[in-house]
Amino acid sequence: MNHYITHKPVVLAHRGDSARYPENTMPAFESAVKMKVDVIETDVHLTADEQVIIWHDETLERMSGDPRCISQLTWSEIQKVNAGSFFSTDGGKTFPFKDKNITPVLLEELIQKFPRMRFNVDLKDNNLLLTEKYAEILEKNNCQSRVVTASFHKKVLHYFRKLLPEAMTSCTSFEVMRLILLFRSGLLALPFPYKKRILQVPEYSGKIKVLSHGFIKYLHKRGLKVQVWTVNDYDEMNRFLDMGVDGIFTDRPALLQDVLQKRENIKT
Repeated sequence: MNHYITHKPVVLAHRGDSARYPENTMPAFESAVKMKVDVIETDVHLTADEQVIIWHDETLERMSGDPRCISQLTWSEIQKVNAGSFFSTDGGKTFPFKDKNITPVLLEELIQKFPRMRFNVDLKDNNLLLTEKYAEILEKNNCQSRVVTASFHKKVLHYFRKLLPEAMTSCTSFEVMRLILLFRSGLLALPFPYKKRILQVPEYSGKIKVLSHGFIKYLHKRGLKVQVWTVNDYDEMNRFLDMGVDGIFTDRPALLQDVLQKRENIKT
């Protein structure tokens, strides 16, 4: 975990510098790297020819206008898509990347292009084959120490842990709920088996309040890191930092860096 989190709080660029560039594209990643964020968060799917592609949605529609599913397309077909067609920073008045050839990216391409960057990768498909191909990429590039793996699919994350038991993962939704129950019930002395795992959560899940100063303190005493998503407001960033979070996922990493710098200046 020391390779992934070298200090706190950590700036996690959500899908790259996604407020200024099309999400999960090379321009967004390059901008995040240039501003020296701590971690790039991204998402992956599996193509029809078993390539691990960086993309958030199941289909190409929201970003490119193409309604087809990634799982039904080959990598060569997907490369013809412009991933920046509908990106706008002014509410849809202009589309600065519409006529530019912003193609999707393979995960291995991103990892190899930035060998010193740390990544947080969300396995989007409820598909064990994606898990296997993804694990192969991490092993091939020897980058387990700089990647945290997440998924909303419990079986996917459990399978990944069996494939690469030394790798770091986020906690599953079930594990988070178990921790909340342990905290609220006062059963603090029960076994705490969450090694090499990080809590990556919103403040609320439905009507359930997940994050509080007390809960974060409880987790810290047991060696867990706590990262909150996705925060894009200046005051909210400060509020979560005051609560003691170890990292913040944001679409606006430059803003979060500014918040952290101002807080550091106050200390000195």
